[in-house]
Amino acid sequence: MNRLSDSEFTIMQEIWTRSGPVTAGGLVEAFSERRGWKIQTVSTFLTRLVDKGMLTCEKHGGQNLYRVAVSEADYRAGETRDFLREVHGGSVQSFFAALGSPGSLSGAEIEELRRWLDGEGTK
Repeated sequence: MNRLSDSEFTIMQEIWTRSGPVTAGGLVEAFSERRGWKIQTVSTFLTRLVDKGMLTCEKHGGQNLYRVAVSEADYRAGETRDFLREVHGGSVQSFFAALGSPGSLSGAEIEELRRWLDGEGTK
């Protein structure tokens, strides 16, 4: 899976919250005030996201319609697997050891993890 830049991930987060296809113009509305992005900037990011396989693009009339090709859950799972492999050599034990250093997890987090490991969690 291709890594996303922070800006690409921000755009995908916005797209994942919407139902159906999006347009560059529709996204500009979401990002012009908080990021100062113009149509060309958003269009460039959308093209990159299509190239990375995150979105599909379909020409409809005079505009491009972008649809999600990779769900948020699938992207997060892929990123987590990549992180585990790259940073911890694929070792789940190494990963949990890093999380388990004194004070790094709260009691509630430890309980949530126990429930998940016992097959009771939903995450």
